[in-house]
Amino acid sequence: MTLAREQCMHLLAGVPAEFDYLEPVKKGQCGLPAPVRLKSVGSGATRVKFSPPVQVNCRMVAALAGWTKSTLQPEARARFKSDVTGILGASGYVCRNIYHRPNGRLSQHALANAIDIGAFSLANGRTIRVLRGWGLTARDIKAQAEARAKAEAKEKAKSKAASANEAVAESKAATSKKDAMRGGKQDRLVTQASLAVSEEKAGTGDTASKKADPAPDAKSAKPTKEALFLRAIHGGACDEFGTVLGPEANDPHRDHFHLDLIPRRGRGYCR
Repeated sequence: MTLAREQCMHLLAGVPAEFDYLEPVKKGQCGLPAPVRLKSVGSGATRVKFSPPVQVNCRMVAALAGWTKSTLQPEARARFKSDVTGILGASGYVCRNIYHRPNGRLSQHALANAIDIGAFSLANGRTIRVLRGWGLTARDIKAQAEARAKAEAKEKAKSKAASANEAVAESKAATSKKDAMRGGKQDRLVTQASLAVSEEKAGTGDTASKKADPAPDAKSAKPTKEALFLRAIHGGACDEFGTVLGPEANDPHRDHFHLDLIPRRGRGYCR
């Protein structure tokens, strides 16, 4: 038995988790001396199964068990009156750089020191997916505000142009009327011109007064139970892990949480 395996066994001696010890992994800079295949954390009614099982290091097993007990299960009971039974679509060890960039630094996934989580299943049959459940991000709200401002500016420019056309039409009508009064021979034409101007003015006025229905205010929208749950467990993960990334971090993390144990001073990097 290797020293790394002995240390792992000592670390996980009191941790409620089901896992298999694996052979050491080494591929260039990737790998670790004592990986495990994690099947579940917790026990009894609080047992959370990983589907599929995930390959991580022993410290990740302990951290995931701690997060499940301190945050995941309490928040699920508070929001849904149900326990979490499964973590779905998880990904652990992968020999790659961050964001799969050829020249990027080595990812914590390459050391089995990270896990990505896409969804959670509950005992009541409910499935909560990060992509659908998180709701609008700050980026989404900003984009909506910019789109709304652009639409309002366009409508304002359209209204201004309509007003200018109306002024030109009125000026032409006044000139035509003045010329007709002077000549006394074009009353019929003046009447027709006045009617045309009135119709054009009425149509323009309606167009200018009609405004697009305002987009719903994203900030005032009431968050769903799913959104509150996901934000709560995301925040709680920051007490257990070195890095916690979710939908607010960037678009690549819109559909999952990234948790890793990279060493940091103080509280983890939480986005």
